Amino acid sequence: MHTDRLSYRFNGQGFIHKYRSHLFIISTRGGKAKQLTSGDWDPGQGVWSTDGQSISLTGNKEEDPNHTYARNLYCISTKGGRLKKLTGLPGNIGLPAPSPDGKTIAFVGSDFSRSYGTSGRLYSVSTTGGKAVCLTAHLDLSIEQSLNTDARWGSPDFGPTWSPDGRLVKFVATVRGANQLFALDIKTGHLETYTDSERSIESVSYSADHTTAAYTEITPTRLSEVHLWRESKPDKQLTQFNTLSRRHISTPERFSFKASDGAKVDGWIMFPPNARKRKHPSILQIHGGPRTAYGLGFMHEFQLLAAKGFAVYYINPRGSSSYGEDWACGVGGHYGERDYDDVMEATNYVLKKYPIDSKRLGVTGGSYGGFMTNWIVGHTNRFKAACTQRSISNWISFFGTSDIGWRFPQEELGGLPYDNLDNYWKRSPLAYIKNVKTPTLIIHSEEDWRCPIEQAEQFYVGLKMMGVETEFVRFPGESHELSRSGSPKHRVERLNHIVRWFEKHL
Repeated sequence: MHTDRLSYRFNGQGFIHKYRSHLFIISTRGGKAKQLTSGDWDPGQGVWSTDGQSISLTGNKEEDPNHTYARNLYCISTKGGRLKKLTGLPGNIGLPAPSPDGKTIAFVGSDFSRSYGTSGRLYSVSTTGGKAVCLTAHLDLSIEQSLNTDARWGSPDFGPTWSPDGRLVKFVATVRGANQLFALDIKTGHLETYTDSERSIESVSYSADHTTAAYTEITPTRLSEVHLWRESKPDKQLTQFNTLSRRHISTPERFSFKASDGAKVDGWIMFPPNARKRKHPSILQIHGGPRTAYGLGFMHEFQLLAAKGFAVYYINPRGSSSYGEDWACGVGGHYGERDYDDVMEATNYVLKKYPIDSKRLGVTGGSYGGFMTNWIVGHTNRFKAACTQRSISNWISFFGTSDIGWRFPQEELGGLPYDNLDNYWKRSPLAYIKNVKTPTLIIHSEEDWRCPIEQAEQFYVGLKMMGVETEFVRFPGESHELSRSGSPKHRVERLNHIVRWFEKHL
């Protein structure tokens, strides 16, 4: 392998140093595909114009995207020719959607003014080009689908979609742990909520007149199914692919508590089916991201642990998405501070309110949740067992090995490690390895390029050197997405190891 590209491999894709993606079109009658774009860059999402004569697409052809966050919106004729830049933003641009009259394109974008915590907002621009107009600047709402579930792979399309009269733009966004369907009046700025917060809409498709819509819905106790909505009629479930009628399913109970700084923190707790009277061993689950959210998504792993006799609780600490921009920005530059306080105060809360055995506490999480698990065992011994998954243990080496390492820590920790080495190490769980007493299981994938396996290797060796009870489970041929899209055999094996570890120690 020979490369001169900074971004030469990517999680789930492997080595990409020799390849570029480009836009092609092909007749519906078949035949030879026609390539519309070319060059040393990668176009992003594309969408047909209303009249079908051109395609709008995202990307950055002018600058090296490895060294800028800026993205542009372009247009190109279906006959080929010159690529025309319509507009650009300092941050990402995605999901372009042309208006019914063909004069405007709506899209989701970010000005990156608050780094990775910046909300995704709805913008519009003329199809002739110009400055993009932000349509949701007055709303503390991030237009993104950020709900966690291990029962689907990837995030389905969430809009935007224009109403036939061009008055409304409809989209799905995650709010307080639930995916909801919204409609924005682009003239008045009024936001209408179409769905309640007791279920999550995963994706939606409309009939031509928008009097009928098909959508997929998921809840903490029901897997995704296709539903039909029609004006003035009850919603109708169309599919029965994922019935769980023969399973004992635990229904999560939602709770909120006031953190020590006065903020309200949301959480959920699940108990073994039909068992609430005695005190239970429990497992604190911490999500990844950190800018994702727990909530009204089905979590098979949680249901399995509950079925095995554990209470499972989980929250959306500072840094989570779906609670506004300030909340999402709550960890930038301060990993292991307020976020750590939130999860520890959540543990205090559930111990006080619910039948939880304080001597049988477990903790686990993946990615950022793995980082936080590592951080926790280095800062407290109150948990009797831990399982850290696809984690970060050393920000310094993460910078040079992760597919996003050269980009992500600069924003989250501040600057390059060569200029800010003390803070990179201060925020690294490995710096506190001498404090760890908690028996810790380490689970990691060998082809995880997001949090490379060297992160797990360092933590494992550190624990061994300190005499801490630990085991290391490595999965060959798997990426960062093992728990969601790994091979069935490995997904089962992973769950078995988690259950075995907590049954042994709790």
